[in-house]
Amino acid sequence: MKTTLREIDDGYNPKFIRVVVKGASEIVVERCTKTLNEEYFDENTQQGILKDHISDDMAHKGLKVLTYAYKDISYDDYENILYTKDEDGNVIQNYIESPEFRNKMEVDLTYVGTFGLEDPLRDNIESSVNLIKFGVHETNLDIERSYQVNIRMMTGDHMETAKYVAI
Repeated sequence: MKTTLREIDDGYNPKFIRVVVKGASEIVVERCTKTLNEEYFDENTQQGILKDHISDDMAHKGLKVLTYAYKDISYDDYENILYTKDEDGNVIQNYIESPEFRNKMEVDLTYVGTFGLEDPLRDNIESSVNLIKFGVHETNLDIERSYQVNIRMMTGDHMETAKYVAI
């Protein structure tokens, strides 16, 4: 998950911080509490989006799925999260990448949408896999299995996307 903080000062309203989050749908959707039209984003709606639209419609077709969400917080609230006081009253700046800071910033988000990006396989992928697996560009059926390299795919993509790509 990637989170960006941006100070917004339009000269008319008090300045505020916009928190924009992009990442795996399974994580981002669960942190959303409303939609752009201010509707309450309950667990049934979240699960419906995750199953029907993301898993079945997008990931199952091999699309790379990303969800976007945001929230606006007052500059004072941001500073209260960023700066805390210890037992002696000394001001401490919290580390922005700390789990505590992120957990306070990445909650109560407004769901913007989920996007499925097409990321096609390269044209020469079969040749590349054969080169890694067997040491040759074309599959030679006479190669002994003892010389074969087992290939494993590691990905942060949705499970259905990974299955589609693997097949």
